[in-house]
Amino acid sequence: MSLQIFLAEFFIDLLIYFAFWFVLVLSINRFLIRIKIHKVAAIVLLAISGLHTIVALLIASDDTNLFYVKRPFEIQVLETGHVFIWQDIERPDYRENEKEM
Repeated sequence: MSLQIFLAEFFIDLLIYFAFWFVLVLSINRFLIRIKIHKVAAIVLLAISGLHTIVALLIASDDTNLFYVKRPFEIQVLETGHVFIWQDIERPDYRENEKEM
């Protein structure tokens, strides 16, 4: 099995994720309490993140993976999910496509 990796969406998600945590940690460090990380804890965290990066690079370096800048196809959002008993929402039968095949 291969992975399809969409780079534009990936970098946007990554930027938003790290910007959120950077602002949160910076705000806590500056306005609430001074964050002091013990040297051993910093080494353990760096080792864990290094191992995580190595595993992610091994997965990404597989020959069967597909890399796209943007998604080359449209997606169809299906209305599924929980419906309460008192809600009268008509849900389409998505299994009809399977019956035709």
